[in-house]
Amino acid sequence: MTGRSAAEPAARSPRPSDAAVFEVPMLSVLAGIAFIAVWLAGAGAWAIASLMGGAMANDAGRVDPDRHFLLLVVLFAGEALVALAGIAGGSAFFLPSLRSTLWWSFAGLVVVGAALQIWAMWSFFSSAS
Repeated sequence: MTGRSAAEPAARSPRPSDAAVFEVPMLSVLAGIAFIAVWLAGAGAWAIASLMGGAMANDAGRVDPDRHFLLLVVLFAGEALVALAGIAGGSAFFLPSLRSTLWWSFAGLVVVGAALQIWAMWSFFSSAS
């Protein structure tokens, strides 16, 4: 027995996750949400611009249609990775226990997504000549 009466409730110790939620300043949460919103808006604008450019890239017909399709698929895969990076980057503002992991995820997604886009453009234009 613990020395408590049956009517006395057991004291509940706070979980570490409960304490972590209340220690994050509201400004960090708002900054993280703003970062995600701005990043996704920029990624959306970039996707629309590259859709227009990618669709018109083979107007002269000098490149095989399969290579043109590959350009569009790889380009948009890279753009999707870069867009997802914004969620990881914004979440790093208000998840201090995962901050290092989220920043590395952000950087990795941006680098891989940008590399895919650069490779798609290089591959397409090198096959046109």
